[in-house]
Amino acid sequence: MDPILFWNAVVLEVHRRDFTVDKLGESKRTGTFKPEQGGPTRTSRAFAIAHLAMYHAHEGAIENNPAYPGFAMPARPAGTDNAAAVAGAAICVLTALYKHDALRKYVTEQGQRFIDQLGVLSDAIRDGLRFGDHVAVEFLKLRSADGSDNPSWYVPGTGRYQHRADPYNPEQGFTGARWGRVAHFVPRPGYALASYIAAPPNGGSVLYRHDYAEVKSLGSDTSATRTADQTVIGIYWGYDGAQGLGTPPRLYNQCVRAVIDQHPNDPRFAGGAVAKTSAYGKLFMMVNVAMADAGIIAWDAKYHYNLWRPVIGIREDDSSMGPAPGAAGVVVTGDPSWAPLGAPRTNIPSQFHTT
Repeated sequence: MDPILFWNAVVLEVHRRDFTVDKLGESKRTGTFKPEQGGPTRTSRAFAIAHLAMYHAHEGAIENNPAYPGFAMPARPAGTDNAAAVAGAAICVLTALYKHDALRKYVTEQGQRFIDQLGVLSDAIRDGLRFGDHVAVEFLKLRSADGSDNPSWYVPGTGRYQHRADPYNPEQGFTGARWGRVAHFVPRPGYALASYIAAPPNGGSVLYRHDYAEVKSLGSDTSATRTADQTVIGIYWGYDGAQGLGTPPRLYNQCVRAVIDQHPNDPRFAGGAVAKTSAYGKLFMMVNVAMADAGIIAWDAKYHYNLWRPVIGIREDDSSMGPAPGAAGVVVTGDPSWAPLGAPRTNIPSQFHTT
C-alpha cells in the first residue's frame, strides 16, 4: 500500500482505539477511559501534526523542500528512502501524542509490518526512518507551545440566549472552552473572528425566528415534518459518539479515502509511485490542517458568541421559562418538553443499548 494511505489508516485506528470503551467503562487499550486526544479539537490537532510531518518527511526524502512557517527541513543523507521517511514521521508523532502502552505497542507493530514490506533493512531505509523522526520532532516542537495545553475553564451564564449545559448531559462539562485561543496552523495576521463566522441573529429577528421554527419542526425526536431521508442524514452527521467510531475528523478522513478509491484514474494522482505518494501526502495534509484550523475557529465562535443550544432555546423561548426573564414584545412558541432527535449515545457506558 502507498505509505501515506498506510499510515493514514494507522492514525485513524489509533484514534479509534483511543476513543473506544467497553461495556464496563474501560478503554479497549485497558485502564480507566480517558482519551489522550479527546474531542474533535484535540483529535484534529493530532491529525494535522501527523500529516504535516508525514508529507514533509516524504518531500524532504525526495529532495523537495515545501515551505511551512517556522519549519526548517533537517539534513537528509543521499538516497534516503522516502517510504521509510513517512513511517519514521508517523511513528514519532503517534508515540509522542498517544502515550498509552497499548497504543504505542500497536504503532510499533504496524511500523514493523510496514518496514518488513520494504524488504531488506538497508542503510537507505534506516536513514529514512531517522530522517522522518527528525522531521516529526521539528513539527512537535513547533506545536509544543500552541496553547492547546492551557487550562480550559468556562462559567455558563443564566441570561436568555446564553450557552449552558445540555439538560440531557448536565455533567458533561464544556469541552474546548479556550480552544479558540490555540494557535492556527495557517498563520492569520490580524485574525478577526467576525471575518470568518458572523454573530448569530438577534433572538427577535426574522432570521432567528425562521431558523428557530425550522429546527423545532425538523429537529424534534417526534417530528411529523421530517422525511425518512432527513432522519438518516441527521443521525449520520450527528455522529453522536457511537461505539468504535471515534470523533468526526476520523469520519472525514474516511470520506477522503473513499473519494480516492472511487477515482483511481484521477489525473491528480497520476504518475509513478513517488508522485502518487506526494499527491496523497499533500491532500491529507491540507484536509487535516484545514480541519484543525476550522475547529479552532468554530470553538472560538462557540464560546465568544455564547449562544444557547437548540434544546435550551426551544424549551425556554417563552420568557416565563428558564433562569432569566425574557425581553418584552418577543413572539414565542416555546415548548418546555421539546426533545431533539439524537443518535444513541453508545460511547458512554451508562447509555449502552442492549437490544
